[in-house]
Amino acid sequence: MIWYALELLSSYLLEIGLTGVYAVTILTFVGLCSDRLRQKNKEKERIDFEDGIGRRLGPFESVIDAFHSYGGSVQSAALLLRSNVPLLPSVVREALECLPKRHAILRMGVKEIETKERRLPLKCFIEMDEPYSVDFQVRSHQPAQNWESTIEKELLRPFDTSTAPLWRARMLLEEFEPTEGRYRNAVVITAHQVIADDTSLIKLCEDFLHLLNSKQSKLSPLEHSSKNNELNTIFPLRPSISDLMKHHLALSQQEKVFLALKRIFNRLISKVMGKPRHQFTGIFPPTSLHDPSAVKKTCILPRHLPKETTTQLARQCKENKCTVHGAFIAATTIAVSTMLQNGKLRMPMTIPLSFKVNVRRESKPKVSDDELGCFSLDCDFMIPVPIVDVFEESFWKFARNCTYELQNVIGKGKHFSTLKLIHAFHLDLPGQMFKLSKNKKSAGRLDTLISISNLCQHKFGGVDETSAFECNGVYFAGSGHNFGPVFGNNIVTINEEMWWSVVYYSNVVTEVTACQFADLVFKILKEVAVR
Repeated sequence: MIWYALELLSSYLLEIGLTGVYAVTILTFVGLCSDRLRQKNKEKERIDFEDGIGRRLGPFESVIDAFHSYGGSVQSAALLLRSNVPLLPSVVREALECLPKRHAILRMGVKEIETKERRLPLKCFIEMDEPYSVDFQVRSHQPAQNWESTIEKELLRPFDTSTAPLWRARMLLEEFEPTEGRYRNAVVITAHQVIADDTSLIKLCEDFLHLLNSKQSKLSPLEHSSKNNELNTIFPLRPSISDLMKHHLALSQQEKVFLALKRIFNRLISKVMGKPRHQFTGIFPPTSLHDPSAVKKTCILPRHLPKETTTQLARQCKENKCTVHGAFIAATTIAVSTMLQNGKLRMPMTIPLSFKVNVRRESKPKVSDDELGCFSLDCDFMIPVPIVDVFEESFWKFARNCTYELQNVIGKGKHFSTLKLIHAFHLDLPGQMFKLSKNKKSAGRLDTLISISNLCQHKFGGVDETSAFECNGVYFAGSGHNFGPVFGNNIVTINEEMWWSVVYYSNVVTEVTACQFADLVFKILKEVAVR
């Protein structure tokens, strides 16, 4: 409460003058004292879940759940399948029903619990009345090849967090390719971000594919393959990320004072100087300004690098001493800089971007990558983009610099910055995002122009002779039409093929503009790969 009052007071610092400065100083001191009292009160707020499984949501999870009430925190992935046999809905349902038996978090709902110690109820994970129920539907009117529109609709549909499962699956209309003599299908899995981050989504798809092949072959998981031995592992409900990352979140009193005052004076400078126009929407006005009636939605442009090109790109990156992630950052920032300079990179500029960091291995105790949950954090940083020719050594020099900057910010623990602020000051980030979403000039865009989620390499089953179904690609996205970056880039390499989801928002840019960005990045990657 004290830190909230401090935040509110800082908003009107110019108007109240010196009195405000005195009040800020006093509130900062009182806030530090209240931290100790709050820690003691937390010990009294333990909730006893008598007959079921559950726990209190951590501060970060509470923020993610609050984002959901403003149209965010919904994640969706399309698993594309090919097979020699038709896919039966009954087999799909059987495979899906095995997932909550393996992952306890899939059996959770979010409910508010009244306590004597607090005026406001606590949000908690509570096991559902029907914990193994699955929200599964067959979209018989939606062909598998049109899976993009299904994802768009799913990202617009919030979850009933108190009663329904926090995940769902949709099977599309199967298609037969006579030239190949094979069936093609798609299953779209959607989840609340509080139970499944981007890494979790891919893991859900992988587990589902193995289970699907097991059910299809009428064999038990142990008989089907050695990989399915792992599917017998049961993952319990883990403590919150705030509890698992305590060793990274501890702040001294001096650090708390510094962070509190830094935010206040940054806001003061912003009020005095004024907020500059958005770097992208100031040049490309949002589509919602031209057409206020346009439907807000999160859209996907699917892109794919085949095995040969993906291998060549990885080889070139290794030879030039950079990572694929660094090369991808270089390509995306060059592309957006080129767009901002009317189609030609004439002068250096700085591009703000963010990328996802999977912190499972940094937790204590460590969390396996096979476990579901919200364990990915956004890390923001600025990349100075020089004048680069992709046909020359200057590109690889820039890619090496991007790789260095990436490793540098992670090494300094910058990806924990927002989590530290949430943990220490209980910031009203959802309220700030809601306010941002009402900004018509920026259409709810953050300062970061690009977000990147690179899930690296995965080996999906379904490629041996006993497997009926094979993975034909995975594309994924998170809802960002109300607030977020200008472009999202979600990459995963499966069985040595790169699948890239270019995410854009219909109220921000047109499909033509999004394609321009995607084509520029794609062209750069292909050119540097085959050089």
